[in-house]
Amino acid sequence: MSPSNCPVGALVLAAGQSRRFGADKRFQLLQGSTNVLEQSVRNAAAAFEDVLVVLRADETELAQELKYKLKLPDLKFCLAQDAELGMAHSLAAGIKSVGHWQGAAVLLGDMPFLRGETLKTLVQRFTDIYDQDPILIPTFEGQNGHPVLFSSAYFKEIVQLTGDIGARPVVQAHGDKVVQVEVDDPGVIRDIDRPEDLA
Repeated sequence: MSPSNCPVGALVLAAGQSRRFGADKRFQLLQGSTNVLEQSVRNAAAAFEDVLVVLRADETELAQELKYKLKLPDLKFCLAQDAELGMAHSLAAGIKSVGHWQGAAVLLGDMPFLRGETLKTLVQRFTDIYDQDPILIPTFEGQNGHPVLFSSAYFKEIVQLTGDIGARPVVQAHGDKVVQVEVDDPGVIRDIDRPEDLA
């Protein structure tokens, strides 16, 4: 099955509150004038034709800035109305906007160190077995990471999620469908929670 017959898109969750960081980590610079969120979105766009970024309810201006700066006119956005209630609410809002996808890769907006080749590998693996309704999880040296790729078979469950634990309950409920993909990329487990994580 070719990717064109199995549309899998990237859902970039970027509506968090950055409480542990102490400032809005999305706008912290990595190199030159590129910030954490921009790099995370750029990584997604390099591997996925369809990318939807979930932002906070009042961030219409930020959405336009991202489109302009990254030169991605087809980049789509979802403004999560209850993002402050936790990650699951942002995820649910995003999934409601991509019901036509057959799979969704859930990327975190604070994981800018993912390699493009890793994402392409995950997409290909998902495409090869998508008719088995898989949940793909990349692993690095035995640790589960992100993005997690969900078959659309789980979208109805995901939109019912609440709280701040993301889609963990869906993964736990369908353990027999989980496929771990070992990758040589520490970026799948490297997120940014505190300033020292930028080093």
